[in-house]
Amino acid sequence: MRIFTTLKFTAVGAIAITLLYQPLITRAQAGHPVPFKATFHGFAEPATSTEDPYVLEIVVPLQGTATHLGKFDETLVHYVDFSTWVEGYADFTGYADWAAANGDTFTTTFDGRLYATDDPARATFTVTHTVVEDTGTGRFEGATGSFIGVDGLFNPVTGEDSGGYVGTFSY
Repeated sequence: MRIFTTLKFTAVGAIAITLLYQPLITRAQAGHPVPFKATFHGFAEPATSTEDPYVLEIVVPLQGTATHLGKFDETLVHYVDFSTWVEGYADFTGYADWAAANGDTFTTTFDGRLYATDDPARATFTVTHTVVEDTGTGRFEGATGSFIGVDGLFNPVTGEDSGGYVGTFSY
């Protein structure tokens, strides 16, 4: 009888430990990188000044479609340093809040460079995003990854912003 009682408590203990640590087990299993690909489009809001006269804050709400997210909304907050614009480029940094079709979210930080072209209504850009760990909700809790911008076009006259991303994402 004592053997059955010990086995019963051992089984109950094993189930309790499994239930308590399941989030950690799931999070550890979610670490495999998967390819990430997205396209986006949106329009920048009017730029606002910052304490630095050369740096403007530019918020760009975007919509797009991505692997692992479906349709998504992304709000980018850029800090663009125009002190080098006469040389043909402007460096920027910032962060982006992402929301997948089902409402799950995560945040990225980014840095990049905006390049002037011969057309004053057309600039190209490069950008690298890094997922900020521990900012995700839902299935993106504990997410990691990074991706680069591809085919990025920005119209400084209208604020239109379009392009895509490629990289890896783990969740």
